[in-house]
Amino acid sequence: MKEALLFLINGYRDYHGTGMYFALYLIAMIYIWKVGPKEERFTYVYPNLLLLAAIWNPIVTKYLWMKVFDIWTISRIYNVLFILVFIAYAMTLYIMKMNGIKEKIVWMMILSVIIIFCGTFKFSDSAYSKAENIYRYPDFAIDMSDTILEVNGSSKIAVPYEIAHYFRSYTTDIKLLYGENATYGRIDALSQDTNAYKVYEQILSEDPDLKELSRLLREESCDFVVFDNEKHDFLESPENHGLKWVEDFSQYSLYRVITEQ
Repeated sequence: MKEALLFLINGYRDYHGTGMYFALYLIAMIYIWKVGPKEERFTYVYPNLLLLAAIWNPIVTKYLWMKVFDIWTISRIYNVLFILVFIAYAMTLYIMKMNGIKEKIVWMMILSVIIIFCGTFKFSDSAYSKAENIYRYPDFAIDMSDTILEVNGSSKIAVPYEIAHYFRSYTTDIKLLYGENATYGRIDALSQDTNAYKVYEQILSEDPDLKELSRLLREESCDFVVFDNEKHDFLESPENHGLKWVEDFSQYSLYRVITEQ
């Protein structure tokens, strides 16, 4: 029972950030059901209970809607819009029941502060930073791309998907193993039977099978592979399996695939 409860809580947290907006939503629904006119239960409360079961249920979301849409952004925005409107309506009902203007203003300010602190301020240094170059990409991605072109010219590379878009946008001379699926939310569109997907899984692994990975890279005619040094804990050197270290760029290491083994 405890594990099932934690699963639901974690599911809502993953889907709604901190989960506090969803908590306000539940409080608002209870308030409208208890204080609002009875006819409004059919207008606001009961339809939202159906939405809660059909859309905002983390199990349904994970195993149905994410499979149908294959994208998170649409469903996230859809949920937040409905939740905020519902919260705002409940707070309006609460404030309108007060008699004095000053009391209404004070509670309006208090409730506004509560709403603000339940979210995350997106305009921060962690989300936005000054561009490092004219491409508005991290310097390490530009430097790595230039190194690849300098060492081998037009090349095919396998990289962690979270940085793949830097290369595809910077130059067409660098081909990506994952092709157009090398972006967040689309990588799973690759068939799991393909070498490309198997390479993707190996790169995600904390301790990738370097022998198998190097074989797959050679079969796919990849010239380079990039590892995230903060994620991997190699039990042996990649160079023992035909992956020659070229250079480190920030937290990423660039290795050249030696074709003859």
